[in-house]
Amino acid sequence: KMNVVRLLGRSLSSAWRAYSNALDSKPVITKGTTAFVIYTTSDCIRQRYEYNILPPHKQVTKESWWDVSRTLRLSFWYMFVHAPYVHTWFGVLDRFYGVGPGIVLALKKALTDQIISMPIYMGITLYCTSRMAGLSHDDASIKLKRDYWPTTIGAAITWIPALSLNFMFVPAKFRLLYINIVMVGFGIYMSKMVNKPLEEEDDCHVHIVAAGNENKEFVVTFDDNEEEENFKRVNHEHKGKIDSGPAFSKDDGDDSDGRRAGG
Repeated sequence: KMNVVRLLGRSLSSAWRAYSNALDSKPVITKGTTAFVIYTTSDCIRQRYEYNILPPHKQVTKESWWDVSRTLRLSFWYMFVHAPYVHTWFGVLDRFYGVGPGIVLALKKALTDQIISMPIYMGITLYCTSRMAGLSHDDASIKLKRDYWPTTIGAAITWIPALSLNFMFVPAKFRLLYINIVMVGFGIYMSKMVNKPLEEEDDCHVHIVAAGNENKEFVVTFDDNEEEENFKRVNHEHKGKIDSGPAFSKDDGDDSDGRRAGG
């Protein structure tokens, strides 16, 4: 057992030295490769979660849990855009503020990153990855408008404390490695936001007033987008009209006042 432990220790030590040397000799390539591996891990975790851990009606229905093209889109983005950008940007912060210990200096860098860099970078990331997924300019713009602030706020909550620790304690050449380790968790969130459908399959509540039955209301709830096809059929059967008034669920009243479409 001791020999196995020693062998493992020597292997890890050699791997770390090789990684450190690669950061010195080819920093951008090494950081990009690391980012690719980290985000691939994050997206695989997220896809597995979507496939069989979410509630059944929200799970992804497909033969295989892994959408390879989805993973590669953002993994390549992080490899060829994110890693070089962060490498360059952190260098700018070091030149502007200087390098050294201290919480004040670290907070200055972290807040500058979140106020100046993150809002721009997050917008570009959300828009470009939507286009990479095949959305048109108009659809990508709609998605950007919808998801920009939730994603940016989530980033600020994560990265202000994380970057403060990074700038205080982590040597410059290992900072992106630290960022990528944090990205295992944040990348799962980014995977969700970047791949969020343009039109989510939320419950659709339809308010119907039945003709010939004054003041009596039927509430029809469609469980998913497929059941929206029942819309015209239900309306025709009750000879009612569609009312845009506030919807309420079947649970809010007794069965005599409401019915559920599709059973």
